[in-house]
Amino acid sequence: MTEDELAKFRQAHLGFIFQSYNLLPTMTAAENVALPLMFKGISRSRRLAMARKELKNMGLGGRAEHMPTEMSGGQQQRVGIARAFVSKPRVIFADEPTGNLDSITSKQVLYRMLQISKQMGTTFVMVTHEPELASCADRIITILDGKVQSDVVQDPATRERNREALFASLEGNMRIGGDSASGEVHQKTAAELASYAAPAAAAQQPEQPKP
Repeated sequence: MTEDELAKFRQAHLGFIFQSYNLLPTMTAAENVALPLMFKGISRSRRLAMARKELKNMGLGGRAEHMPTEMSGGQQQRVGIARAFVSKPRVIFADEPTGNLDSITSKQVLYRMLQISKQMGTTFVMVTHEPELASCADRIITILDGKVQSDVVQDPATRERNREALFASLEGNMRIGGDSASGEVHQKTAAELASYAAPAAAAQQPEQPKP
């Protein structure tokens, strides 16, 4: 593929969540989230509407017109996640997507990722240092000192038990950031939350420092 073909392929099929946010400082949260849609030829009014909806899903409905410098690190991280979600890519590469979030929000964001995977068939490739989050993936690749230590495809029963255990502490509350995520009901049992399968999703645990 040529460079132009590769660029078009990335625009059409791939999404990225960066550990360092990579938000444009001169744009509002909504404009940052809407940016990938501009390359798809979507009108400004429609892409901003789509961006605001995805920000609401991330609990940032009231921050759409804020600049990155007016938001906390965790809020900026969620803007970056919304940006990856808004264009509904086939594959999302997520580098420590919950690294700047508190434990509750991290679980809520993971639930959202699993939900998107089930509803849209999106594959997530996630790098994380958190075994609890990695345990919810279909496939777990563990890397130490640059070498693959293990490559495990989890059986469905184990994966569902891991998800149920992870989401149990949320007591069914999936409101990311305390802001209503959408019009749907967000009070769910742990078993219902665990049922959000993520076919073909993968998680990686990157290099761990030597003791």
